[in-house]
Amino acid sequence: MGKFTFKLIKDIIRDIIFSRKGDSMAKILVTMPDEFLNKVDGLADNERCSRSELIREALRNYMRRVSKQQLKNASRNAEILENILG
Repeated sequence: MGKFTFKLIKDIIRDIIFSRKGDSMAKILVTMPDEFLNKVDGLADNERCSRSELIREALRNYMRRVSKQQLKNASRNAEILENILG
């Protein structure tokens, strides 16, 4: 897997994670302890955003972190494969 392929994979992941154009919103039900929800609501108040906005942003940040780690792993694996294949 060459650098071009790695860049293409990186671009596709970025487009999926960060795409917001024309996204429709789905409603979900999430269960959490009351104490945790109170902390979430307190953070939302401090950030002056809704509970939903806070949770969406937290999930986006988490997905970015995971994506970056996956890209590092893919890059490392591609480098190993290139070294093996010569």
